[in-house]
Amino acid sequence: MEQYLIFLLFIMVGIPLIHASYSDYKTRKVPIRIWYPAVLIALPVSMILLGIDIWNGVINVTYEYYSIPIAFSIISICIFGFIAHSEKYIKMGGADYIAITTIILVLSSINLYLSPIFFIILFICMILTIIITLTTHGIPKDYKIPLIITISFAYFITIGLFLFKTNLGTLPLV
Repeated sequence: MEQYLIFLLFIMVGIPLIHASYSDYKTRKVPIRIWYPAVLIALPVSMILLGIDIWNGVINVTYEYYSIPIAFSIISICIFGFIAHSEKYIKMGGADYIAITTIILVLSSINLYLSPIFFIILFICMILTIIITLTTHGIPKDYKIPLIITISFAYFITIGLFLFKTNLGTLPLV
């Protein structure tokens, strides 16, 4: 049963990411309403799954093995929140922040080590996007890289690695 909920969570976050990526690419604007299904359904379900794992003793938050990824997720959300609200240096929109926060929380509830893997893949995707943009377009003056597209690539690669590692979700998840 838990594996079906995990696939539902993947879909509930993946569909808004695809829609947001398309909207960001075409119009450079992502309506907040795109994220309603992910925020109103996926986040509560993922937090319930995490709570059940903690309640049943699958995750012992006092053990360093589990507390470090939880702390990493909380610190990451705070850092990206600060970046999203300080547009003076880094241009990051609200949809990017909602996407990253939702992904961190959902991935952390499924498997605590997915959010650090997501960030490693995200930074690799960002570097590749910057390199590809600079080599194909040169250095445009006010060009903004569509961050939501790199977030989507990182999310789907992370999910693919998770499914490959767990043999399409049939092995124990934590």
